[in-house]
Amino acid sequence: MLKLRASPALVAIFQTVNLNLLVFGLGCIFGLTGATLIDLGHVYSTSSKTVSFIITSRGLGSIAFCLLGGTIYHYFNMQLVMIVSLIVLAIGLGLTPLLGSLTTCHIFTFFVGGGIGLVESAINFWIFAIWKERSGPIFQFLNFCFGFGGVVAPFLAAPFLTTVEIPVNVTLSELSDMAVPSMVGETKVFVPYLIIGGVFAGIAALFIASFLMDKSNIGVSDSDANDSTCSRQWQLLMIATFCLYVLTIVSQEQTYVSMLALFVVQHLDFSKSNSVYISAAFWIFFTSSRVIATIVSLKMSPRSMLVTCHLLVFLATGVLCLLVDSASQVVWICTAIVGFGVSPMFPSALTHVLQYVHLNQSHSALIMMCVCIGGMVPPILVGPFIDDRPIAFVYVNFAIALFSATALVVLLILPRGKKVRPSMVKNDVSVDETKNEFVS
Repeated sequence: MLKLRASPALVAIFQTVNLNLLVFGLGCIFGLTGATLIDLGHVYSTSSKTVSFIITSRGLGSIAFCLLGGTIYHYFNMQLVMIVSLIVLAIGLGLTPLLGSLTTCHIFTFFVGGGIGLVESAINFWIFAIWKERSGPIFQFLNFCFGFGGVVAPFLAAPFLTTVEIPVNVTLSELSDMAVPSMVGETKVFVPYLIIGGVFAGIAALFIASFLMDKSNIGVSDSDANDSTCSRQWQLLMIATFCLYVLTIVSQEQTYVSMLALFVVQHLDFSKSNSVYISAAFWIFFTSSRVIATIVSLKMSPRSMLVTCHLLVFLATGVLCLLVDSASQVVWICTAIVGFGVSPMFPSALTHVLQYVHLNQSHSALIMMCVCIGGMVPPILVGPFIDDRPIAFVYVNFAIALFSATALVVLLILPRGKKVRPSMVKNDVSVDETKNEFVS
């Protein structure tokens, strides 16, 4: 069988690059969905509220396959599972606007979500298997790539979207009852979906090349597998708290960015182009924050970074509740702050938890399941109100900010008096050594 020759260090770097490209693609998915909901509603002849539930279908698929992830990765090589998942993502995304039936779209989106669930279950575990105690900045940069994908997707979609035509002699109550907004021109929303599908096909090819370089499965060495000094019960409590925390912060991120474009069109009378640009603004500041966090994380503790981020998001969502109708600039500024604040939360919290707890593949799958649950809640929390009472958007986001801050307090208090894992305080591990810790 064909095998490409490469040193362990080169394989480790190549795999890390591939994982970053994969996360960039995931960012494109989430950035594209929110920006194109109105046009997808037009394609499937339904309202934005109804079509937004494809986000829920995607989330259900992610949850289902996250639950299966531990078993799947136990019996199959992680690299092969990733390759198959990427092929499913490429096909499912490319066909999303071309299926003719909303029911069929829900089915395809469910399997797209399944692919997302499987790859997300593996990414963080894979990165930690390579980089060990040096994984903190890598996690930050990984999520920078996610944000960069979120920035690119709305701008990629914008030229292919139609404009929304609001009749001048229609009252707000009549407007909210319109099943499908009146569109000017013919939508070409299928183009950005085909492009992003092609991106995933290219990433799949890179993962195939990586597999040909090194066919070994991904794991950690026995010496690092159970090095936590804390009891098993405490570790499970810490993981459960982290899962709850992850659910809230992902709900914050996805509720805000997925429903933002609909909110500003419905409540603030933004044009569709401006709604796309404000979504892009969120991702720009999300990504900028990731760049800064990658550098700052070398000196700043995860605890301090988390507290700072939550203060920013809490203040921004609070200001939105009070001043959103006063001037359009308020929503632009607060969107920038929310994007900047929410961005470093997950990698910082993950780094914080890894200092005390060893995460195996089952734990990673459970965490990613909570990520998926958080990602599917926007249509449930905001969707029912987005046409009739779009102002609910700001209040829901403030409530989530309050819940996530509460979960953070518990997450920071639990490790007091606990010792950091020995493998997280080493400073002399080389890339070659970490690569050699892979087990087949």
